[in-house]
Amino acid sequence: MARVPSWVRKLIRERSPQSQRGLSLVEVLVAFFLLFVITLAVLELLSMGFMVNQGALVRTDLSYRAQRVVETLRMQRALADLGTSADQTCWPLSGSYTLPFDSNNKCYTALWGPSRANIAQQDSRFVIQYQVVGGTITVEARPRTTGAGAYSPLLATKVVRYATQL
Repeated sequence: MARVPSWVRKLIRERSPQSQRGLSLVEVLVAFFLLFVITLAVLELLSMGFMVNQGALVRTDLSYRAQRVVETLRMQRALADLGTSADQTCWPLSGSYTLPFDSNNKCYTALWGPSRANIAQQDSRFVIQYQVVGGTITVEARPRTTGAGAYSPLLATKVVRYATQL
């Protein structure tokens, strides 16, 4: 009979059922626990990313609306300087005001509403306050926290302040 080399015998011993052992229950539980922790971390990362994205969306919308208020007031002032604008009660250039106005108010439909500047809708999700002192306009836009379409409390902390010269 031919003699079997030692490395072949060692290979056969390593592959034999007696030398192989399976995973214990503790090892399987540790592996599942690690998988669970990693999955929770990834889900938390996704949810935080979503909230950051929503916050950026709110800030962008509020910044846009605050800028539109300033540009509308500048346009109305330019029209008044040219003598082509009629009623200045809808866009007073001194004092403090809050938008949106009541939809029954003629200013809502005449200047700020959807048919004109489209800054303040009747069911808007935000409140805009502007103040004109001298030649400086300060606009503060914040999400509405109550009523229909209100933002969540986490997003309601986003406030945009916009100040410029008239």
